[in-house]
Amino acid sequence: MADDLRSIVSELMDAVGKSESFEDVAERVVVAAASSVGTEMASLTLVGKRGVLETHGPTLATAAEVDCLQYALHEGPCVEAADNRRRLMSNDVAADPRWPKWGPAAAELGVRGVIAVDMSAAGHRLGALNIYSDEARTFTDVDVKTASLFAAIGATTIASSRKVNQLSEGLVSRGVIGQAQGILMSQHRIDSAAAFAVLRRHSQDRNVRLADVAHEIVDDREVAHE
Repeated sequence: MADDLRSIVSELMDAVGKSESFEDVAERVVVAAASSVGTEMASLTLVGKRGVLETHGPTLATAAEVDCLQYALHEGPCVEAADNRRRLMSNDVAADPRWPKWGPAAAELGVRGVIAVDMSAAGHRLGALNIYSDEARTFTDVDVKTASLFAAIGATTIASSRKVNQLSEGLVSRGVIGQAQGILMSQHRIDSAAAFAVLRRHSQDRNVRLADVAHEIVDDREVAHE
């Protein structure tokens, strides 16, 4: 297990180093976690904008279904784990009194066992790692500890991936804004500050991101030169 874990960690960090997309990294984390406890059904519940819970990297459609059912009902292990930073396990969700609405509904969709472990990095709540089983009486305390380990690894790699992708997006945006400024300076014979003021005014008037306004100007210029 130790050698396998080292190999998995190395692969995940390599994926971040190569600037793989956030979704690709999330999928790697989920697949590794699921296989480590002998199942094929898993997902990540991540806290999105304004605290909205979102599913990422589901290995099977059923995992996404039971996640979304929890969000709709405001009840279930991944919701509790993500909101309250907890570790939860159940090997018969249909009869589990903690989730009287979600449990029976999840069982009808083919889920019987579940492990949900919170994911946090640098004190920030990221969400939860969810591992499901289509059989009752499957998971053990050892599986919960293993899942917790992958949740910690996943939190670190996902936080790193987010930073890498945000930095990359920021660099691209700044480049496009610079191009748009150059186009406006050439077309209207104005200086850089005035060109930026034009971009900002259009952004505010239309309630559109500055980078999106810049993209439109650059795209229009490229079409004009084709």
